[in-house]
Amino acid sequence: MKTHHLKCYPDIFKVMFKEEKSFDIRKNDRNFEVGDQVILYEYDPIEKHYLCGHKHGLITYIMKDPNPFIELGDKVILSLKFKF
Repeated sequence: MKTHHLKCYPDIFKVMFKEEKSFDIRKNDRNFEVGDQVILYEYDPIEKHYLCGHKHGLITYIMKDPNPFIELGDKVILSLKFKF
């Protein structure tokens, strides 16, 4: 089990923080696995700095290629269960 520290832009972070969105699409450059933990950090891409928000989650499912419904290429869809 690994912990992944991930930047999350403010508009997306807000809905994830409120747990209205429980999935994320990411480039699979970290070899994500079910059971890994993620910590999402609110990040302002314009000012290029972190804001004060963060959210802990657990990867419960990973959708990747090949997939009959959508072509993901080098990306994956992570299903997240938030812990805190």
